[in-house]
Amino acid sequence: MPAPVALVTGASSEIGSATARRLAALGHDLALFGRDPGRLTAAAEQCTALGIRVTVTTVDLTDPVAAGAAVDRVVDELGPPRAVVAAAGVFDWAPADRADPETWAHLVGLDLTATMRLTRAVLPLLQQHASSSLV
Repeated sequence: MPAPVALVTGASSEIGSATARRLAALGHDLALFGRDPGRLTAAAEQCTALGIRVTVTTVDLTDPVAAGAAVDRVVDELGPPRAVVAAAGVFDWAPADRADPETWAHLVGLDLTATMRLTRAVLPLLQQHASSSLV
């Protein structure tokens, strides 16, 4: 039986990379998404050292079509994901009265809208697995 596939966004960040290593240690094959190719490659190397399959996708999930295309690539290379960890995100420490509107729009775009787009792209696959495992 193949290993379950987990998809981790923000895998080029510290939280995403640590999450990927933990999932790899638990035996999950991994699809790592992020925007920094060098850090993604480093995270992938750490995970493949644990004997699992890894695919790396440099992707900007704020792009409206990127999530669907990236999920399709995961399915083609590893199979449908059974778990998704949305670890991509940004935070602006500015007080509300000094928050830059462009920074705020970027924060909402990545933290909320991109997560919703990814969820919409992967949810049918998760639902299909859930319903088939009930039979």
